[in-house]
Amino acid sequence: MTFSVLADGRTLVATPAIRGGQAAVPVDVDVCDAQAVDLRVVDAANGTGNDHGHWAMPALTSGWSLSADGARPWRLRGRTDRRPV
Repeated sequence: MTFSVLADGRTLVATPAIRGGQAAVPVDVDVCDAQAVDLRVVDAANGTGNDHGHWAMPALTSGWSLSADGARPWRLRGRTDRRPV
């Protein structure tokens, strides 16, 4: 499985292939200017048999301080998890 974060159709971050039994991969990405954010989990080009992946505890957070243009910085935090079915 590979996990990716897209903002307005543009990939911001993508993990390498994650296989069953591997540790979760933390993800922390700035999505400040995005109108739409997508969390994707896709096959790692090795067939879809027994694939099961999910985002564990994703959270959209806002910074306490304003940026120079007066906008709050938004961040998406979470981790990936791949478990055999």
